[in-house]
Amino acid sequence: MYKLAVYGKGGIGKSSISSNLSYILSERGMKVLHVGCDPKHDSTRLLTGGVPQRTFMDSFSGRGEGDVIESGTNGIYCVECGGAEPGIGCAGKGMAAMLDYVERNTPDDTDVRVCDVLGDVVCGGFSVPMRRDNVDGIILVVSEEFMSIYAANNILRGIRNLNGGRCVLGMVLNSRDPEGRSRVEAFSEAAGVRILGEISRSAVFSKAEGAGKTVSELFPDSPAYKQLAHIADMVCDAVSGRLEPLSASPLSDKAMMQIAAGQPVTDRDPPAVRTDCSFDSFDSERAITYKGDYVMPACTSHGAAEALLAIEDAAVVMHGADNCAFLDEYAWTRESYWQGFSGGRRRTCNLYSSGLDGRKAFAGEREALKAAITEAVEDGFRYVFVVPTCTSEIIGADIDGCIADLGDVGAKVVGVPEDDRFLASKFG
Repeated sequence: MYKLAVYGKGGIGKSSISSNLSYILSERGMKVLHVGCDPKHDSTRLLTGGVPQRTFMDSFSGRGEGDVIESGTNGIYCVECGGAEPGIGCAGKGMAAMLDYVERNTPDDTDVRVCDVLGDVVCGGFSVPMRRDNVDGIILVVSEEFMSIYAANNILRGIRNLNGGRCVLGMVLNSRDPEGRSRVEAFSEAAGVRILGEISRSAVFSKAEGAGKTVSELFPDSPAYKQLAHIADMVCDAVSGRLEPLSASPLSDKAMMQIAAGQPVTDRDPPAVRTDCSFDSFDSERAITYKGDYVMPACTSHGAAEALLAIEDAAVVMHGADNCAFLDEYAWTRESYWQGFSGGRRRTCNLYSSGLDGRKAFAGEREALKAAITEAVEDGFRYVFVVPTCTSEIIGADIDGCIADLGDVGAKVVGVPEDDRFLASKFG
């Protein structure tokens, strides 16, 4: 199976181009799996008669993983990722989970997989389709506007950092301002990325959108179809090995500014990639810098749990993965054993976990946290401390907001905030 990914700036026309490519490839006898990797879940709509399909996010909502892969026009297999509610959950984690599901459940007769990927972001889950084992060829969709070229350059950076192989097929110019074509040509030459083809502005795209079909299906005699078919030819050449993929060679910020200004590109140095590994760290508590590769592991949530578990009539809810709570419980219990052997007394471990995993992080972690707090209260605790196992930037938790939503549960629930001073320390 050949794995193709289509990247580009948001709103640049990726979904329209990728769905048309899937249709044309299916016309040529290939069995295609079309994967929509955008939370807007609008990539497969033109392949399913204009009707939005059930998303992978829907399966996370409790309706099961059946029917995630549906059959569309010309027998094209269709999958849509979908996304969490705005402001809740992590779409990137959902993307990673969906790609894992697709890898395990791709129909055996699939010849080509086409991933239509949100291209403004190349971090986390949105970078999964460009990683070495997940892609054979990548197409970048651009227009003449500088920001679309800038986004393409950032995507090239992501490809170089995460893939490292030769996988760039080239660019598709979805033309909006023909007078600005020189800007695309300058970027193409400087970055060494060929232009696979050009799509001219045409009213047939809007007509096809309104009918819930691709241009290739509805207007096979149009000039737009011929342009799309040419790009499909290039993809077929890549599948057969006749078109050699390229390495990603992103330009520096200075070079990009020269392109924006219409100046010759003189800065040929690629942006730097950090290849060294250093664990030097400044301990802000002791004002000491530790050098070398010796790491002293620290976890601020462990320190918080250690202090709070000493309050015997309070419960501690660790908001995060079960393994974080397990390690804290193990450390507390082991210490209790040692105290018992030395004449002390065994201590209880009033520890709970929200059990955050990829699914809960995708859909939103509030219900998992509320359930853990409720369990502690139902067990009789009237004081409950909530400790995040990672910073809010990592798991996206709004602990104070979740506690406020609980209302009066018959107990005092206290969120424990992060402390930047300890987060920066090996002795956190």
